[in-house]
Amino acid sequence: MNLVMMRNNVEDMKYHSVKSLINDVVTMTTNCKTYTPDPYNDYHVCAKKVEKLFMEKVRVMSKNDEELKKLINPKLEVDMDEDKKVKKKK
Repeated sequence: MNLVMMRNNVEDMKYHSVKSLINDVVTMTTNCKTYTPDPYNDYHVCAKKVEKLFMEKVRVMSKNDEELKKLINPKLEVDMDEDKKVKKKK
């Protein structure tokens, strides 16, 4: 997974949930830190920065689930938290 693939997935509306995008970002940054374990390596440092910035943005935007979903996929109808979806059906 890399940023170009994620951008293409967003543009092609291939993400069907917010969680799938978040999982891809986490996978990418985790892989980067795992395969470049030196904490002073530029890739490791950048991965930590991307992860921190992305998660901060998700936290801010998650206050408004609709805004976040529209950015990822305007046709997205699923909840950010799948547990909410199950609870709503009950």
